Amino acid sequence: MPPKYKKKSAFYYFLEYVKTAKRYKSLAYAQDEADKRWKLMTPEERLPYQEKAKRDANPNLNLENDMIRLEREEKEATLKNQNDMKHLINKLVQSNTLTSEYFHILHFNTFCYCDSNQKHYPAEVAMVRFNLNEGIEDGNMFSSIIQPGRIPIGYTLTVRQKSGETHQIPEPTIDSECNLKFIISKLYEIMAANQNSTTKEYPPIFVRDCDKTETNQILNQLCADYSIDRQAFRIYSLQYFFFVLRNAHREVWPSLSQSITEIEKDSYDCIPNLSCPYHKDTSAFIYCSECIVTRMVYIICDNCCAPWNITMKPGRHIPFNSLCVKPADVRRDEEFLERRINQLSVAAPETESSDSDDIVDLRNNLSSPRRENVTYSQMAVAGRPSTSGSFAPLRRPTTTSLSVSGMYNFLGSGRGRGIIRK
Repeated sequence: MPPKYKKKSAFYYFLEYVKTAKRYKSLAYAQDEADKRWKLMTPEERLPYQEKAKRDANPNLNLENDMIRLEREEKEATLKNQNDMKHLINKLVQSNTLTSEYFHILHFNTFCYCDSNQKHYPAEVAMVRFNLNEGIEDGNMFSSIIQPGRIPIGYTLTVRQKSGETHQIPEPTIDSECNLKFIISKLYEIMAANQNSTTKEYPPIFVRDCDKTETNQILNQLCADYSIDRQAFRIYSLQYFFFVLRNAHREVWPSLSQSITEIEKDSYDCIPNLSCPYHKDTSAFIYCSECIVTRMVYIICDNCCAPWNITMKPGRHIPFNSLCVKPADVRRDEEFLERRINQLSVAAPETESSDSDDIVDLRNNLSSPRRENVTYSQMAVAGRPSTSGSFAPLRRPTTTSLSVSGMYNFLGSGRGRGIIRK
């Protein structure tokens, strides 16, 4: 059995205080003076030591309270960041500057995390500056291989394994010169150049949710080591920013899960020539920091440019060798309408003449330059229930989407499915 936890009295903590303050060799030497002073103390003066004894009486309860407190603080910080992001986007929409506003995305690759000194050893960094009008302009990308200095003893195997499985950047040598000061100074220079001249606020930096904790720790570490203002790096969720930005023109994504899905799907992850010079000729270009931030910009522009009537430019909004320059939601709408046309064509011989008119309307909609030409009746024919209010663009159906359930309710169920009921 583990040893029983011994409770310590309030006097014991006062005795420790006297020993430290008077520099006694041990508690025994401080006993007499502490006893005399304790008897003369008022209840108010004894209260801090009594509270400390009460807190330490149940260490398991203290650990549980700390976990609850940390969880509550994390939720409050997340909620504050989300409110700040909503306020920022709404302010840009009202001032008609959303499409010209510059945003920043940051990514770090790392060699390892050392438990003994609680430090990350970064391997690569990339920060991109973009807006919806111009995408990624020349000169708005900063990326660099990082030399963090000598790796601590015992972590060489960990570094080699992680490097071989991901970014394939060789481990730092003993003679390699550390460039961490240059990296954090360059990042600070970018933030300072985009600081708001009126409010003196630094622009937000967007990071994928899976990288937020590591990025914050790296920035805390570098800012402390090289005396850089930590307030210059305000880290926010890329997924939530994407969600708010997509709904800025008109609310079409009802939940955050859709932006999370788009980011995780990473549609351009297999397209080459997006990486830095080092990763350009390697098989690890998908893990390159420059490639990652570039792909994130392309995904955002692919989904957010069309509502603002922005023509996407290859190499800035989408890759040069992208197969299609149409926005992502337009491509999904067209795929869905094509499938519905095929279903109606199969059922056409057994349906009324109005069905053929519906097929013609759907085909006309496919050839129209703007998907807003779809009417509510056409939405119902296409398998989406007719609704009132703001128009919601068609989405690619999934097994759990309302579009599929609405389509199947319209077609009926069981034997004879595919024949429209009168």
